[in-house]
Amino acid sequence: MAEPTPQEQEALQERYLEMKLIEKEADKMKTSLSSAEEQLHDTQHTIAALDDISKVKSGEEVMIPLANGIFARGIIQNTKTLLVGIGAQVVVQKDVEATKTLLEKKIKSIEQYREEVAQALVRLDERARQIDKEMRSIAQKYQ
Repeated sequence: MAEPTPQEQEALQERYLEMKLIEKEADKMKTSLSSAEEQLHDTQHTIAALDDISKVKSGEEVMIPLANGIFARGIIQNTKTLLVGIGAQVVVQKDVEATKTLLEKKIKSIEQYREEVAQALVRLDERARQIDKEMRSIAQKYQ
């Protein structure tokens, strides 16, 4: 049975390496998509919490989440304005609606990012299929 030519062997090795790189890149993108999904869920949950806080009256006792499953009791004094972190340890005062608008913009940004990553994954998958086809074509000559 004939052996692949040196050029074909080199082509197979190059395709194999490219395929491995594509797999690594796809894994990174899938991790990134998962993180984006988590951010999206958290942001949607925060908007729901803002809807809930608008129903609370000033002076009511509430449970304040400190960490996952850990709460402190507190008296809420103002349900109209919130302190919102905007980065670099800077906090600004915003009303509930302005905060929701900010979060809705964040959701749109996350959704756009998610769509871009999904499209990039499709392109990677198409390239991987093309490489697989090329490798099979070379290999079939020698079976």
